[in-house]
Amino acid sequence: MALPVLESFVDGACDDEVTANYLRGLMALGWTTNQPAPAHHGRALNPVLSVLLPFFATGPFRLVSTWGPDPVTLAATLRPRPDWIARLIAAGPAGVLDDALLRLQLAGCRPMVGRPPDRTDALAAHHTDGTRLAAALLMRVRTRDRTQALSAATATRPDKASPVTT
Repeated sequence: MALPVLESFVDGACDDEVTANYLRGLMALGWTTNQPAPAHHGRALNPVLSVLLPFFATGPFRLVSTWGPDPVTLAATLRPRPDWIARLIAAGPAGVLDDALLRLQLAGCRPMVGRPPDRTDALAAHHTDGTRLAAALLMRVRTRDRTQALSAATATRPDKASPVTT
């Protein structure tokens, strides 16, 4: 699923009943697509989605840390805790985000969003429904979009020397 479409779903900018009916019809037909992703138009990603989406990837990220005077190449493998989806549905993203921000830090990916006083409070200001977020995190998303989300939430950028996978 394209990142802009996923973000619109998380933000509640779509009609759930129409989407569900449409998907039921497509699933009955066994429909798949390789159509190009819609443009993101340079707007900032949902910070909550940016922090959590990379944890649901299948492999390591090849990154360059942009924190500090010299860029450092690293491979970061991010895994969610087994209870994250249930916690998102039951209590919303706050507790899961705290876990995720700590795990990002431990993996060498310096978070650029988070709790004050040392970072902007973009996470608290962005009200994201936990159930929508849980559903979005379980959807199939390209590795390139997950890397984009990770770079939006941390002081990293993709390592150009590694092959880009879809």
